[in-house]
Amino acid sequence: MVTCEKCGANIPDNAAFCPECGAPKPTVQPAPKPAEQPASKPQQATPALAYKPKPPKNSGSGAQGFINFAFKPVMLTIGIFVGLLIGWIGEILDEIAVANTLLDEVGGILNFTFIAGVGGLLLCAGFLNTKYSSHIRIALIVAGAIILAANL
Repeated sequence: MVTCEKCGANIPDNAAFCPECGAPKPTVQPAPKPAEQPASKPQQATPALAYKPKPPKNSGSGAQGFINFAFKPVMLTIGIFVGLLIGWIGEILDEIAVANTLLDEVGGILNFTFIAGVGGLLLCAGFLNTKYSSHIRIALIVAGAIILAANL
């Protein structure tokens, strides 16, 4: 075995590249072989191992993979923006409508539902997405709780 010059991993004798980092095997002069080898079994040449890159790390599979996708920063930003926009539109409808009309009721429902939805989205992102650091997760939970408390 030879040690990789790049990462220090052991490279098997029959490999052309390091199995850890993919660096070419350093050229080392082979050790002198003993004069006599048993003639009972001819040695078969083993093919050099081809470099196989490690598969990329994905965001997980199943439910956790979906959660990590749904609450990644881009998706979270879009959800917050859309929720606040529709909530504010509901607030505007609520303010301009005559009291006790259908428009007044629809505006109030839109405002409450979507602003509360933003708070719930932040809470879920803080509790469920394991890809964020603990500080970001705590900030999401606190922001979501404040929004929900203010909306109720």
